[in-house]
Amino acid sequence: METSDGQVIPLEGEEVALEFKRMPWTWPLFVRGLFISLGKSQGRLDRPPRPMRATVRGYRMIPEKLTLYRLVCEEQHAGTQVPLCYPESLFIGLIASLATHRAFPASPLGLIHSRQSLRLLRPIESDERLDLTASLAEVRETPRGYEFDMRMEVVSRDELVWDGTATLLSRTVATRKGETRKIPPILKGPLPVPASRLDVLEPTGRYYAKATGDYNPHHLWGWSARLLGYNKPIAHGMWSLARAVSEIAKMADLSGVVELACAFKRPLLMPSSVRLRFEAERFMHDNEGRFDIWRADDGEPILFGEIKRNPPPQLTDGDEDVVEDEYAV
Repeated sequence: METSDGQVIPLEGEEVALEFKRMPWTWPLFVRGLFISLGKSQGRLDRPPRPMRATVRGYRMIPEKLTLYRLVCEEQHAGTQVPLCYPESLFIGLIASLATHRAFPASPLGLIHSRQSLRLLRPIESDERLDLTASLAEVRETPRGYEFDMRMEVVSRDELVWDGTATLLSRTVATRKGETRKIPPILKGPLPVPASRLDVLEPTGRYYAKATGDYNPHHLWGWSARLLGYNKPIAHGMWSLARAVSEIAKMADLSGVVELACAFKRPLLMPSSVRLRFEAERFMHDNEGRFDIWRADDGEPILFGEIKRNPPPQLTDGDEDVVEDEYAV
């Protein structure tokens, strides 16, 4: 996986601790972010970074939104367990509350979701009460700009059940012009596996926004995307990743502890068609495999990543006998 080689900037000062009784609404936070950005510039810090944390306790997932999420991501599993990437969407309001806080050292406008990692430690049932915490874990100065690692943790009954890190990039002028863009080694040669076709419809961004609360305007309509410099609306990065995982789940058993890391490389314009490749055979033998999504028309990469699993232990014949004896009447 691509990693950052930037210089870590220490977090100093008193921690900003935000405690919410209910999940923050994203629309007011996006409007607040527009006003805050008027006095800030991308690609630089206007103040030293401080430790920051936002928490909601006892959160219950909304069944209608989870159902819509399954539909828009074409999630095949119809049981009561939530999809692998779904918990990340629960943090949109918490992360936005941190990025639009006066103590956040960079402009929230123009932050790019550049990388994502996540880990599912056990299946999460859709009716569980969850404690959600988002925190600013690390800030780095890199050739492309400043990176902010947003750490996410999901706790149920005092047990950590899911965690992840979203890396947000505040780009320098050179990066925004594409002068420092690099293609990672994994993409210099195609993965030696067949490709699947995925069609991305124009309203995908609006459906995903309704399911998750991520109403960033460049995902919604053509006119709002053009205001932010895009010819067409672009798909949410996490939709692209979740859509990839739903296809991977058709080819591989993702039960047990699952870890995933992903880098987002290019915007995915809507509507369009893309191709997905996944090392299914390697995953079957080694419990890990790479995947990528690339544009069908010009071969440009959209994202690439790697997924790993630690399968649940298999019962031996002796174990089965013990279980039967233990519960025998």
